[in-house]
Amino acid sequence: MSLPSPQFICQYRALRMPNIWQRLLGRLKGKPAAPPRPPQTLTLTLADFPDGQGTPVIVGGRRLAIFHLGEQVFAVDNVCSHNFSPLAGGLVSGTVVTCRTHRARFSLETGEALRGPARKPIRTYPVTIVGDTIEVTVQ
Repeated sequence: MSLPSPQFICQYRALRMPNIWQRLLGRLKGKPAAPPRPPQTLTLTLADFPDGQGTPVIVGGRRLAIFHLGEQVFAVDNVCSHNFSPLAGGLVSGTVVTCRTHRARFSLETGEALRGPARKPIRTYPVTIVGDTIEVTVQ
């Protein structure tokens, strides 16, 4: 049995994930990367977010988890950096969220992975509280 050629593998992968491979190949060939997205701000009502837990939202095409913890509100990517499970339904203790699947822990303030199996941090987003509304900015 012979192995497929490298060209076949690249073509097969390009068919499965065209956007990723086109961007990668474009960068390797010296083409400029796509321009960054302009920042988008979403204004939400604080009452829509139960205290002490996370709520999933979509802002600017990104899936976020909004955590309302007393007087503080945090916005992070709603995905564990270990296995891509949602974090919004995870256990919250202080300013730490625990992924339900493999118990990885993340700081809601910095996004840092505090306990494995996750090693990569999650992305955090700035949140501004204005009266009874919150503003989340995504870039």
